[in-house]
Amino acid sequence: MTQLSHIQRFDALMKGYGRTHERPTAASLAHIHAHFGIRFPNELIQFARDAAHFHSWFASLGPDYDNPQHIIRINSYWRRRRPKRRIPRHLIAFNLGFDGDLDCFDLSMTPAARMANGEHAVRYWSADLDNPNDVARYDNFHACMASALNFWEDLQHRTATRQAKRALTAKASREQWQ
Repeated sequence: MTQLSHIQRFDALMKGYGRTHERPTAASLAHIHAHFGIRFPNELIQFARDAAHFHSWFASLGPDYDNPQHIIRINSYWRRRRPKRRIPRHLIAFNLGFDGDLDCFDLSMTPAARMANGEHAVRYWSADLDNPNDVARYDNFHACMASALNFWEDLQHRTATRQAKRALTAKASREQWQ
């Protein structure tokens, strides 16, 4: 699956949301990379630049640093929470964190493992987990997006199937009483 098809699939699933983030610039990316001390994967940056509905799931990577949905603001928020709800220092959240669920780059990998992998692993994190280390972990952003897109498409399919069954049941019920 190519990155472009991931963007196309994502935009098809997230249609209906207007753009609210500024697109990333070379200066905003340099600022964010310096702030966190890492470089984000090219695939995430391409997503931020090319996906029409990037803002519907992901934190802003643009120069809108005061935006509460900016990646720096989101991570700052989760680092100021009370200790049991605080995101660990080795994680950098890159999505909006709906319901306190965060997709994060995991900085705990050794440099050798990161070199073999090519980028930081992605880990799901939530303050509500009993064991935060017993969660989904992906080798890279691409694998994380492939899994998320498959889940969202399956969910969309199951929802459409349920709605169709309800409509048929309601129609049959109406016809029975006519």
